[in-house]
Amino acid sequence: MSPETSNEPGGSDALKEIFGLLEKNLPATDGSAQVSAELREKMEQFAKGEIPNEEIESLSSQILASPEAIRAFAEILGRLA
Repeated sequence: MSPETSNEPGGSDALKEIFGLLEKNLPATDGSAQVSAELREKMEQFAKGEIPNEEIESLSSQILASPEAIRAFAEILGRLA
């Protein structure tokens, strides 16, 4: 997914729907795995479209690696919407 996607009509709404759905349907966790400050900062930059294209795939993999990271990214997207 590229940052340009959010500039398309309905792109931002589609992202909110996707991450809202993911956030609601994630398995419960005990909170033992936390999102690092560095990853959270990168997610903030990604949500603002400030990540270089060559870093998007790697960052997306990191976000999708844990329910906590997905929740954190969904929160970030919600704040910026």
